[in-house]
Amino acid sequence: MFIIPESFQLHGQTITVEFDPNLINNSDDRGQAMTRLKKIKLQSSTESIPVPQTCMEQTFCHELMHFILIHAESKMGDDEKFVNLVGNLLHQALTTMTFPKDKK
Repeated sequence: MFIIPESFQLHGQTITVEFDPNLINNSDDRGQAMTRLKKIKLQSSTESIPVPQTCMEQTFCHELMHFILIHAESKMGDDEKFVNLVGNLLHQALTTMTFPKDKK
């Protein structure tokens, strides 16, 4: 598990992350990369729409990949299958990283 950030920067632009309890109801999406608004929206977990933490993390990584590919001027950002694959690989790498113990 990793903590989904409130914001991050790409090319000096701040992208904010927002949780929306009605995203699925309003747009049938678990996440949205709103590039013009420099915002990622994620469906939050609610009583009526439970979303596991790992699902929110994977969705965040998917939407992050859209932003990265757009900033890299890649046309692959329009390929949902590719974005999903790379986003899932990013999520796996981030959630399975091990770090050395403090050597005090």
